[in-house]
Amino acid sequence: MGHFSFKRFATLVTVFFCLALSPYVSAEGLSNDAWDAPRIMALGFDDFRESDFDMVLPLLEAHGMAATFNRIHWGTRLLMNPDMDRIARILHTGSEIGDHTWMHDNHLYSDPLFNGQDPASPEGDQIPYPANDDFRLDRGDGFNAFGFAIDSTVRDDLAPWNWDGRLPLPDTTWAALSDPECQDLRNAYAIYRDTTGLLDMLDALSHRYLHTSGASRGSWSTQKGCYTGGIFTGCRTSANHEIWERVLEVTARFYIDHGDKIQFFYTENMHLTFSTWSWPGPLMCPFVYRDGDKAFYDPEHTVPYNYLARFPSTTRTDARGEPLERSWTEALRSSGYKMTHDTLYPSRADGLETPMMRRQLYLNASLSRRDALAYPTDRTVDYSAIAVEYPSEFFDETSIQSAAEQMYDLGGEFYRFIEALRSDVAQGLVHGETIDSMDTFSERCFLEEALRFCEYSGIQVISKKVAYDICFGPLLDEGNLILNPAFRNTAREYLPGAQSVPAYPDGYSGDCSTALQGEKPALLVSGQAQYLRYGVPLGDLLFSFDALGEGSVSLYAVRNRDSIELSLPELSLLAQVPVNADTAQPYRAAFRIEDAPEGAYEPVCEGLGDKVMALLIVYSGALTVSEVSLTRTY
Repeated sequence: MGHFSFKRFATLVTVFFCLALSPYVSAEGLSNDAWDAPRIMALGFDDFRESDFDMVLPLLEAHGMAATFNRIHWGTRLLMNPDMDRIARILHTGSEIGDHTWMHDNHLYSDPLFNGQDPASPEGDQIPYPANDDFRLDRGDGFNAFGFAIDSTVRDDLAPWNWDGRLPLPDTTWAALSDPECQDLRNAYAIYRDTTGLLDMLDALSHRYLHTSGASRGSWSTQKGCYTGGIFTGCRTSANHEIWERVLEVTARFYIDHGDKIQFFYTENMHLTFSTWSWPGPLMCPFVYRDGDKAFYDPEHTVPYNYLARFPSTTRTDARGEPLERSWTEALRSSGYKMTHDTLYPSRADGLETPMMRRQLYLNASLSRRDALAYPTDRTVDYSAIAVEYPSEFFDETSIQSAAEQMYDLGGEFYRFIEALRSDVAQGLVHGETIDSMDTFSERCFLEEALRFCEYSGIQVISKKVAYDICFGPLLDEGNLILNPAFRNTAREYLPGAQSVPAYPDGYSGDCSTALQGEKPALLVSGQAQYLRYGVPLGDLLFSFDALGEGSVSLYAVRNRDSIELSLPELSLLAQVPVNADTAQPYRAAFRIEDAPEGAYEPVCEGLGDKVMALLIVYSGALTVSEVSLTRTY
């Protein structure tokens, strides 16, 4: 537990207060002899499906847990009383409502340069994006600007991107595309050319809340040099980014209306606020400009393809009167959103490096709240696989194994969930899951056993907003910062009859197992083992342990720009302790973690590339290690 101090007591009180924001989240199990910090899973469900209310909410209520339910907003349908009942029920049970966009459309937000312009009749001086030649011409290596072989069939190449039926699929080669076919491809991603009803809805919302009139389509005025109708009023281009702030503004006002209706229909003090953004759909746009293994929005390869890419506005200016340049992430931040579902940072397809910042929210975060939206909550499990993987006939009722042990030994989604969860929470991460619920026997079994495992392990299952408040609250920087000092293997404890449980304890990886050394828990190393601790505080730290055997223990600083592959030669070595003893001896290593200043804006790490994200502890050789402790010495 570490020594007592008033500061530590006050910090834990703050964490308990954050957890108490949800009436069904308790502080029980947060601090005991085995776990010295909160262990958290932030859980979310997309789409507002029937099964969210028939299956998921009852399960969460039964276990005293909470989640975030992300709502697709289908216009006036949200004003209907049944949805008001559902929203009120979610809020009443301690869960939260998240934003899952208008009409489950991703391309309005993710493909901002598509303008749907026709080269034969462009409006104003807009350059059609992409150009016909970008589709048809050989860039010099047999491929077009987007990396498709010009002699391959468009229908075959685009089929994987046509999951929602949006794309026209010409049965011809790229080189043979006609002008109308090129225009069809542009239209598929241009909100200005939308045929699903989304632009009409946005225009209607703009009339209601921004006091515009008319339709965006067909409203270009050559005399004024801008659009004069709908949500595009005043825009000098129909590129999607021109209406980002307006989409968020009408959305916010729409929520206020719904909040008022909840207050009207229910006497309880419930407030409808949105702080979580959830991306709809799994696929990005196929039309990104390729340069080797990197992707860009523009053919000049100057704007990296990710959600931090900034675009100049024709309707908004900064304090100097210059066109405001902002990214979709910045637009979300300025509208009060705090975090996201799905992989957002740096992007799902930008072809750039994968930095540490792409990991989930972690405890003891030392980065600023300004950057919180950048933290994704990647899902571990495939919800479509869960829905069919464990039908009733899967289980052998004559087996001595429990249902959970049978699911785990299959090596499928339940196995992946348990292993990712026990690793993340023992390393200081808040584990994130995003699931589309399906009311099947299989998914009911999965969710029930997943929640039971969390109960057993003392893992709090909470909403995204509460997780955010904990992660970006005061640092937990006193006591033992090693989150599994007893080297527990909760998979082995909870699933004693499972045959495929890895030997390594929670939070560790590599050639190691856990055992008792006398009466003390010990880590047995035979080769190389690693423990990664996220959210280590700045300043002077002391790492101490008892060990016998022959080998070494090395400590590395992991910076935000370091790849998640953690190549040791690229990391900063903080200390190295050689071990050579026949009986257990005490060892110590003192080191300091300096705060790195924020740098200039960069597409991937946004100036935070040198910030220390984690401490990597590497055990090498044949060692028996016990009494592991990491403390701050100030």
